[in-house]
Amino acid sequence: MVRFEIEEGLIHIVYGINDGTGFFLSVSDIRLRRLQEDTEEVKKVFENSSDSLKEGDGSYFDLHTGDNGLGHKVDFDTMKAFLKRFGVSDEKIEELFE
Repeated sequence: MVRFEIEEGLIHIVYGINDGTGFFLSVSDIRLRRLQEDTEEVKKVFENSSDSLKEGDGSYFDLHTGDNGLGHKVDFDTMKAFLKRFGVSDEKIEELFE
């Protein structure tokens, strides 16, 4: 397994490759985590939002190229496009996909 992490303030990016998921990318924004001190009105926003917000871990999405994994299965070109979008250099992408 090869795993890399990028911290960009409150956004956490994890990417790499492993046997089960193939290439993977996970992006989360911790500003959208539910907090114990949230008011009832704030909690209602989460209840009416996507499943990732309902779970309370923040807004996130996951991509993978293998048969197993969380989120959406995508092809290699799509994975490369999202890796680049989230700050992975062209050199690192080429190294990862060798």
